[in-house]
Amino acid sequence: MLPPGTPVETIVLEQGQLFSQSVIWQWQRRYFMEKGPAAWQTGEVPQYITSNPSMANAYAEMAFAVMLDCQDYEQEQPLYLIELGGGSGRFAFQVLRQLEKLGHIAGVPLTLFRYLLTDFTQHNINFWSTHPSFAHYCEQGVLDFSLFDFQQPDKLVLQVSGAQINSGDLHKPTIVIANYVFDSVPAELVYFKDGGWEACYNTITVPASMEGSEDAAALLQTALCRYDRGPMPGTFSNPWLNDLLHDYAKRLQSVYTLIPLQVVQSIDYLRGLSSGGCILLTADKGDYRLENITRNTAPSPVKHGSISLSVNYHAMAHYCRSLGGEVYYRPFQHASLHIGCLMLTPNPLSFSLTRMAWQRHMGGFNPDDYFTITQWAIKQLGSMSMEEINALIRLGYADIQLIKKVLPVLTQKINSLRKTDLQGLRQLMHSAWEDYFPLAEEEDIAFDFGMFMYRAGDYASAIFYFTRSVMVYGPDGGTLFNMAKSYMALEQPEAALPILETIYKHRPDDESVHALMAECKNKLTAVSV
Repeated sequence: MLPPGTPVETIVLEQGQLFSQSVIWQWQRRYFMEKGPAAWQTGEVPQYITSNPSMANAYAEMAFAVMLDCQDYEQEQPLYLIELGGGSGRFAFQVLRQLEKLGHIAGVPLTLFRYLLTDFTQHNINFWSTHPSFAHYCEQGVLDFSLFDFQQPDKLVLQVSGAQINSGDLHKPTIVIANYVFDSVPAELVYFKDGGWEACYNTITVPASMEGSEDAAALLQTALCRYDRGPMPGTFSNPWLNDLLHDYAKRLQSVYTLIPLQVVQSIDYLRGLSSGGCILLTADKGDYRLENITRNTAPSPVKHGSISLSVNYHAMAHYCRSLGGEVYYRPFQHASLHIGCLMLTPNPLSFSLTRMAWQRHMGGFNPDDYFTITQWAIKQLGSMSMEEINALIRLGYADIQLIKKVLPVLTQKINSLRKTDLQGLRQLMHSAWEDYFPLAEEEDIAFDFGMFMYRAGDYASAIFYFTRSVMVYGPDGGTLFNMAKSYMALEQPEAALPILETIYKHRPDDESVHALMAECKNKLTAVSV
């Protein structure tokens, strides 16, 4: 190992390439194509902040309001929700669950909606199409999958139904969902100075040891970017973009900013799928305030498995307004996540229920605030009462990830739990599990739930969760042993014995298995006598 501070020999892999066409974006694509769902299963790429029940409920409320606002549109056609860069698929499942709940309350069938989950790599679609949590929705015709590539937006070919969506095929406005995706799409990096602008050109260096490497993840993590400035190649035919560049040139001096050209071109394509236009719901790191999306030094990509950059929502708002659309962002500073709504419809002001839903679920207290509150509350758990803990869990719509973090404190309080406390927790945990989209992540939440219920003396619930753990992670010896103990506690040795015999085949020298098997056989013998 080299001592700290030792210079590392580097090589230049790229020089003089326009930033939006840099090799780093090729590595980015290869990273997601190779990793597939594993990028989220291992936690390399963050997803929780935009894939939780609080966020899903807000989007579902917006979608429901859009559906109600579309009463004058063609009734036979469902309302399409198109999620871009669907990643793990977890958010799609959560939105569908929330839409189901809203539909039960309002007496509206889920079949009035079509959720189209997209990504640019077939790897992720193959994972979604075999995930058991999606089977029910695919059978109903409510959920479908399609490839969609920001670099080459093209017709949407639905892989479950076999249908195809071309420009102008739809009539109700589509709802386009883009969470934590725009920050990973190539953007133009532009420098503004003295009333003009210049393009930024990349020079990429990596450690000499990486020469010839095909490891996209390692290349992304070790690459260093340096920027040179030069003339912008060619001219832009987009009127909104020319207006934006001239506006920035007048207002900005000696600063860099990113122009999300590929993002806007893709949104423009999706807008054209329906004569009713589209409504974009987006959550990402970025801002719509001009002063917050410019800087004196060139931005460096943030590295977290993949790479990402802050999104220039100011430029996207300019594009939307150039078409007569309406833009809704929260009016105050966000803590972690920028959330916005672009109404790219022929008559955006006619969507009164949608605007009201935005104000209720996004304009005031919203998912970004929820994330901030829960981060603070987790630090206070030791001093919180059961009523306060339950209220926190309900605030997050029984968010299973939040309950997971609360479990250690609940376990400490387990001997002082009242019967009503346990009943309330059982209900919240069951609700959380119903809304959970398992990804076989490292943390086995079902097992943890099972152990809590076992310690609380709720053996039937413990068996329920141990069974779910086996379904997701396979027959782990520890899980099976605790399941057998739960059956024994319920005086059901006939159910415990075959489980113990299965464990015995793999762990014949385990004394605890021997002891429990002997106890189990004794009880069965006593019953038969």
